[in-house]
Amino acid sequence: MNKFKDKIAIVTGGGSGIGRSLCEDLCNAGATVVVADINSKGADVTVQAVNACGGDACSSCIDVTSEKDIQKLIDDQKIYIEGEWVWVKNLRKYNDSKSASASTSGMALVRASV
Repeated sequence: MNKFKDKIAIVTGGGSGIGRSLCEDLCNAGATVVVADINSKGADVTVQAVNACGGDACSSCIDVTSEKDIQKLIDDQKIYIEGEWVWVKNLRKYNDSKSASASTSGMALVRASV
């Protein structure tokens, strides 16, 4: 199934657990995945797993409570990939008041708060 073909999915907390599963599922559905996690080693493991299965993924070590980190992630990825974006907020403890709000215009927001 290619429901997310030609879409870029940024998955916060993608370095382990449900986030890793979301990354794998999105790649299986055709998305290019950006694994965004504060744990760079976990993010790299997810990227290796996704790419080993024929997916297309890259990682970014960010703190989602930092607007500067979020904006840098968005700016860095725009250099390399174009298309429709999907933002998946997958955080262990999600709190809108503490989550950064960078310029994410043009992105769909999918919440997977756990």
